[in-house]
Amino acid sequence: MKLSALHLLLLLVFAACGDDAASEQVDAAPPVDARILTDATRKACSSAMDSCESEAYERVCDVARSFCVECLVLADCAGEEALGPRCQEADNTCRCTAHDDCQGNIGGGYCHPIASACGCLSIDDCPADSECEIEPYLGTSIRRCRPL
Repeated sequence: MKLSALHLLLLLVFAACGDDAASEQVDAAPPVDARILTDATRKACSSAMDSCESEAYERVCDVARSFCVECLVLADCAGEEALGPRCQEADNTCRCTAHDDCQGNIGGGYCHPIASACGCLSIDDCPADSECEIEPYLGTSIRRCRPL
């Protein structure tokens, strides 16, 4: 079987393009909750020097890993400023599972369905003396109530 120059050219073009099944998988935007990606930026701590109190959310020293985390046990997520009332022990984050979990949380009464963090959708979800602002700690566009 003799291939013409056109056939060879088409064969080379299709071979170069390929049919990569992986190309159908799109690497979309970053995760909605970037807390799991922050290990490198976490503040160091130790049993001799527990210095996590100054952190906004990571107020507990994980002595085994030597850095501050949001929680180690359920009680660590009990504060009204926590991102949720449940400690996700797999990644040491405080999370919510329903809007009811966020009632009384100063961040807002809305439980973000993907990030599982208490927050706000609008100023209507916040106390009178606060505003609904993007939460930089979460690394995304999730909003939380902030005092004016």
